[in-house]
Amino acid sequence: MSGRHKTVKNSLKYRKSAMNLLITHNNYPNPANNVSKWLPIVIDISSDGNQELIQEQGGNHLIEAKNIADHFVREILKIRPTSSLATNPQHLIEKAMNYVGTASPKEQFKRFRSQLHPDRSTELHQIVESLIEDRLRCILRNGDLARATVANLPIQAPTVEEPAVSVSVTAATSSKRSRPEVVKNDLPERHSLRTMTSVEEKVKRMQKLFEDQAQKPLTGGAKSFASKFLKPMMSCLNCHMGGDITKFVNKYPSYTHTTFPTLCCEGTGSVCIPKKK
Repeated sequence: MSGRHKTVKNSLKYRKSAMNLLITHNNYPNPANNVSKWLPIVIDISSDGNQELIQEQGGNHLIEAKNIADHFVREILKIRPTSSLATNPQHLIEKAMNYVGTASPKEQFKRFRSQLHPDRSTELHQIVESLIEDRLRCILRNGDLARATVANLPIQAPTVEEPAVSVSVTAATSSKRSRPEVVKNDLPERHSLRTMTSVEEKVKRMQKLFEDQAQKPLTGGAKSFASKFLKPMMSCLNCHMGGDITKFVNKYPSYTHTTFPTLCCEGTGSVCIPKKK
């Protein structure tokens, strides 16, 4: 029995809450779902032990609110009150901006690596490089795959037909008014997904459909399919799984394209999170 729950009733409530948190974590493994907002702990400076720790860090300074600005200029910016610069607003602003300025992410990363063992520093550098490469591949797959598919299509030279010798005026007029019929892409292979039993084959079929959608304008049904089912699944595969089909199959062995966005992942963010209802 937990030390904070002295009765059986409270212990059962605690167990129920813990089980619900465990189920939530297993279904949606995102720390933000289970971690409550952190609140700072108030430190009691009156105890002897805390006083010793505070003195080791340089002591504590109590400053009245009305004197905070003067303290900042005099003690932190190191500008004497008698100096002419103390009354120069532009100089004070520039000094304050330089004081609160933070290092760039590259400088912060370099400083952090310098505190590690050389072997660990090299390993961390390689891991970060791999993460950046995976993210770039994800962006390229989702943003440029359609354009790349179109760019790689073979270009056919336009054919010029010789005009017929005997053409009536009525036929010529009607041919000018008629418009060429645009054949739209219905992604017909999407209909076979319901009968497929292999998850790996389903994923490969979705990859092919993702490539095929860029070749011709889509029909209404194909557009709806691509928006609801194809885009979330491909974003999850490329961004969360690094394009690894085996990893995707192992994580979602019961993958079904119609329920995947609402039950598993909607394809956004850095981790798999189902679409909010």
